[in-house]
Amino acid sequence: MRRNVRTCGVFLFLCAAAAWAPDAAAKGAAQQPGDSPAAADDDTEPGGQASAATVVVAPPTGTDTTVVTAVTIHEPTETGRIEGRHRLHIDTDVFAWRRTMPWRDEMDMDGDGAQDGAVDSINLIGGVPVLGAAGLGPTGNFGIGYAYGVTERIIVGARLGLGFQHLSTPEPDRAATGLFGYWLTPYFEFVGRPGQRIRPFFGLRLGFGGSIAANKTGDTTARTSTIGPLLGLGLGLHAFVTERVSLDPSINLDYALIWSRGTVKTEPPMGMNMMADTSFQRNAMAPNVSVMLGLSVWLGRDDHSDRDRRRMRSSW
Repeated sequence: MRRNVRTCGVFLFLCAAAAWAPDAAAKGAAQQPGDSPAAADDDTEPGGQASAATVVVAPPTGTDTTVVTAVTIHEPTETGRIEGRHRLHIDTDVFAWRRTMPWRDEMDMDGDGAQDGAVDSINLIGGVPVLGAAGLGPTGNFGIGYAYGVTERIIVGARLGLGFQHLSTPEPDRAATGLFGYWLTPYFEFVGRPGQRIRPFFGLRLGFGGSIAANKTGDTTARTSTIGPLLGLGLGLHAFVTERVSLDPSINLDYALIWSRGTVKTEPPMGMNMMADTSFQRNAMAPNVSVMLGLSVWLGRDDHSDRDRRRMRSSW
């Protein structure tokens, strides 16, 4: 009887030792002597997060136990990154106010000290005129542009603004006006809050632009061409919806100096054509305040491609 009890005790001890041995082997393989528990899982790349799972593979009887540790590395997203990226953007005015002021001092005809002939105009979305004289501000109906992120805080680029308008009146005046405008403005932006989704910026631009207008009233056709420099500044936001797409609201102040020339051609019923032509001369100054909404796509590869990242991790 005692011999049977001893035999059962030895059998239970051997079973417990066999059940405990695989766990001890797994822990010993996953954690080398001298390593802290945290060091065994420390396989993340700077700025990333890792999750580890240890799998014990039970081999056939008589062979060594195999321990496999799988590490999944989650790369950090680079939200709001602009350095080294190419910006393609489109924009339009949501609201614009413009004042056209004659350049010549002699326009003060009534002696009240105010410049006679100044006209205020308001345009809404896409340059639609709703108040004042027809015409286009120095931003146009819409704009397209390209820029490059020199650093995380500096962008340089250029914008091409284009504008179109066509106005007509019914009989008996039969007046029709067509207008095309263009503005090319290289610009510089200083962008704050690197690494954030909402990045405020300050912009400065200097360029030139002009317009071509044709007005036909009855038998008289008048054509006017303008050209001049443009200086502007703006405050706005690059709001990144995704890593590569941003919405760009901004408030802008532009100041344009305008030189113009005109041609008037009359076709009287008698068949005798009359034409008058003038050369370019200083004509007006036009400050413009606008609220603009834009959309940008940021292209370009990061500093390290996925293959480079894998190579870096394998060398650690």
